[in-house]
Amino acid sequence: MIQMMKITFPGGEKVFAHYDNFVIQTDQPVVEGGEGSAPSPFDLFIASIGTCIGYYVLKFCKQREIPYEDIVLHLNEEWNPELR
Repeated sequence: MIQMMKITFPGGEKVFAHYDNFVIQTDQPVVEGGEGSAPSPFDLFIASIGTCIGYYVLKFCKQREIPYEDIVLHLNEEWNPELR
């Protein structure tokens, strides 16, 4: 099965991904020349990893009838300025 995602450039530093009935909007922070109107693509990348992990934690708990309502996952980014 082939699924298509369309990427558009609506202006400024914004990049949008059109997928199914969704539009995923991204922008850069003001300090990077954007308007800060949406998460940056990198922020969404990190969030996608977190939500993917969260989905499997949720699925694991549900299959075993483990309460999950109070579970909180934290992802921490660490930047190395020398490698940027």
